[in-house]
Amino acid sequence: MEMLGGSAFEIYTVVLYIMSELFKEKIGIAPFQLDVERLLLKLQHVIPNVKEELKNGVSNGEGKFVCENKETDEMSGVRES
Repeated sequence: MEMLGGSAFEIYTVVLYIMSELFKEKIGIAPFQLDVERLLLKLQHVIPNVKEELKNGVSNGEGKFVCENKETDEMSGVRES
């Protein structure tokens, strides 16, 4: 939950992890169950704060995009016209 208050990269990473765990729950191999309602409530509050950054592509802090908008140039992060 602490990472949900962080950067767009941290929020993106948490969402990927949550999706993975939900899949594991669905197929019965999860070691624990997530409090989905609590996580969704938190995400509803934090995603608007980083919405634009998520739309433009998320950088890992080293200049590499890990989540890239297809309209964004991967190297510069500048939208192609």
